[in-house]
Amino acid sequence: MATQVVTLTLISCVLISIQTQEVAAQCEGQLGEVVNNCLPYINFEANPIDVPSEDCCEAFGSLDVTCACNYLTKYPKSYGNVSRKNFVYAAVDCDRAPRHGNLCGIKY
Repeated sequence: MATQVVTLTLISCVLISIQTQEVAAQCEGQLGEVVNNCLPYINFEANPIDVPSEDCCEAFGSLDVTCACNYLTKYPKSYGNVSRKNFVYAAVDCDRAPRHGNLCGIKY
């Protein structure tokens, strides 16, 4: 009985890990699109009061912002010049604000 419980627990953990990796990969692909269209607004040198372009906001439209924030927080150097703070400002300006409590690891 105990062996079955341990086996089922291990299988559950593996399945959750695989699903999490798939979601992160999908999120990373969408994030790449946002970076391509929004870099002038989300890089470290960007002025956070600049309003993002229509193309930038369209790229945010399909993005899971919470997933992207989690990815950028976990791998901050993965997109080099992307400022998490400016990313959040652009997301808010594009009506794609992160869920309450998830601000990409920044305070604003």
